[in-house]
Amino acid sequence: MKFIYNFTFAITALLLLSFAPQTNPVFTVEILQDNKIIPIENHVATLEKKEFQLRITLNNHDGIYFHSSFNPKYFNQKDNQEITGLQTISNFTRVEENFNTDRDMEIDDESISYLFYDRTINWHRFDKDVQVNGNTVVGTKTIEKIYIERNKKTIPLSNINRSVYLFFFATNNQSGGNTATKELGRYKVELRWK
Repeated sequence: MKFIYNFTFAITALLLLSFAPQTNPVFTVEILQDNKIIPIENHVATLEKKEFQLRITLNNHDGIYFHSSFNPKYFNQKDNQEITGLQTISNFTRVEENFNTDRDMEIDDESISYLFYDRTINWHRFDKDVQVNGNTVVGTKTIEKIYIERNKKTIPLSNINRSVYLFFFATNNQSGGNTATKELGRYKVELRWK
């Protein structure tokens, strides 16, 4: 009887942990659709082909880099492998609209977004309403459509027919200064569609 109890407890704990959002000391990533957190299991989230949100929690940190592509180049990097182009990442950073007014997710094999919040300026790359509590910032990026950089084409989520690979990471050097960039954490999610 004790074995069955321990086995049941272990399976329950494993299942709960597999659906938990990614967390580390620097940032947390959650995906929401219809105001519900979407489970991420084995780095895969399955969404309906409609609007969703990326909710980023920054813990005592200004921002994170965010790559989205049909190509799993960053997604497939091993956890102990240095991120491709890490030392020159500012050269690949694209500009997002202030307050995410376009509500799109740019798909590109190379360029990377920087989602941040700075109290000293009056704009940022998240949706307009950002929650700030001490050194913790929670920002949301609503996605209604996909913008494919290669052919400058916008497509609605209802027409998407392939996985999108998301890769998030934080570094110690956020302003592109002269110090070597060190990774502080990473997270990856493959978006699949129902």
